[in-house]
Amino acid sequence: MRLILLLLLCHTTLGAQYRIEGYVLDDVSGEPVPFASVFLEDDQSKGVLTNELGAFAITLDSTERYAGTLVFTSIAYENQFVRLTNALPAPTAGQPQQLNIRLATQFVDLPGVTVLSDLGLRSLMHRVQERIPANYGHDEYLIKAYHRSYFATNQGFAQLNEAYLTFQDEPYGDKPYRDRDTRTYVDQMRVKQGTEEVPAHIRKFFDQQQFMSIGYNWFGNPLYYQKITEFIPMVDPEGLSHLTFRQTGEYLSGTDTLLRIRYEVDSIMHEREHPGRYRPSYITEVVVNKTDYAVLEISIRLHEDEPTAIYTAYQKVDGKYYPQRSSFSWSMDEDYYEFPRIFNTFLYFTEVITDPREMKRYKRGKRLQGKEPMSSLRIRHDPDFWQGEERLLQLPVEETLKFEMRNLLDLPEARQDSISRDSSK
Repeated sequence: MRLILLLLLCHTTLGAQYRIEGYVLDDVSGEPVPFASVFLEDDQSKGVLTNELGAFAITLDSTERYAGTLVFTSIAYENQFVRLTNALPAPTAGQPQQLNIRLATQFVDLPGVTVLSDLGLRSLMHRVQERIPANYGHDEYLIKAYHRSYFATNQGFAQLNEAYLTFQDEPYGDKPYRDRDTRTYVDQMRVKQGTEEVPAHIRKFFDQQQFMSIGYNWFGNPLYYQKITEFIPMVDPEGLSHLTFRQTGEYLSGTDTLLRIRYEVDSIMHEREHPGRYRPSYITEVVVNKTDYAVLEISIRLHEDEPTAIYTAYQKVDGKYYPQRSSFSWSMDEDYYEFPRIFNTFLYFTEVITDPREMKRYKRGKRLQGKEPMSSLRIRHDPDFWQGEERLLQLPVEETLKFEMRNLLDLPEARQDSISRDSSK
């Protein structure tokens, strides 16, 4: 009898699920580290990415919770290994545990590095912009991606879309972006309707097929426009004279030198050239490789005090750069006058295909048709395909979205709480 009870107890313990959530922050500034990787050291397929505010949530089984080590990594930061048994107290049944991590940057913050003047940085960024056609894209290529987008209120989500997409594109700079033959195909998708009611015209607006591809060819990929200015060049689209530049860090990666550069609209020049007109308040930070003048990361915050933001990281494949992940978050409260709303779209690019023979063999799904509703795609949901394919979400949909929305809507309080509860020190 004791043996049976012991076996039942072990089975129950092994089947238990433990949720760990928290923030990944810059050790010096306390700012979020967006899209850092969080994964198990012994099983790197078990992992998630932090969101735009550095927040993450991961669910582990009993063995992983008590014997596992979580690894936290991001570009230009030192990897951090956290043994969960040592870092967390004994869990309370049904309650998530908080784990906040501060990553030490490998960038040398100023002063302490060779500082380029505004004029020098402007010249560098001109070179970066000129090099976009040479650095990005291929003769012709396919790039596969996991897509997630949702529309939500501060109470819950209204609609969640997940899909695996294939983008077929031509080289950047080969022709104006409006004339490029960029095609998007849906290989598999699923749509989950939520309980929150939203006005019909808003639901219709965000139900357009084109919103599945904006992470590649619109908001989420600024270099698609062959520009390093705002996501849509609204002032001085051909040059950089309306911007002020400041170098904020430097990092040596092998033989490459990476610069972190911040730029924003010059308020004095804008007022002189456009008196009385609204001044865009976009703040952009890029990581540039001085070796080949390529942008490795670009982050754009539309307003300093709200979470509307764009983030894109690029990867190098066969000597060219392609998007690696992109995100666009849009916080809407005053636009529609009723209650807070959030639209978020995310793309995680899983494979780049440049071999013409592989491209020819690759079976493409249904092509997206711009403003047509997603329902008209009529793609049969295949449960077997999605089994184990949730690359970014391990929690039930409702819990994950509530977790993200809480952080987005209560940004100042959530971030302050995360610093005060930091358990990594």
